[in-house]
Amino acid sequence: MMKAGADDYVLKGNLSRLAPALEREIEAAHDRRRHRRAMGAMQYLAAIVESSEDAIYGRTSTASS
Repeated sequence: MMKAGADDYVLKGNLSRLAPALEREIEAAHDRRRHRRAMGAMQYLAAIVESSEDAIYGRTSTASS
């Protein structure tokens, strides 16, 4: 199963692993979704910079104590 691309599997005799396996997969799905959104935002910003004829610069502000 793992060689075929499965991330995890649960045997019928070991159903106690089902809940942790589902939790891991839900977290992995959230991670994939966050990654897709970040990549989309990066591509969007790259397209803005690429198509702009004006100078664009970034600045990081730091909070003072």
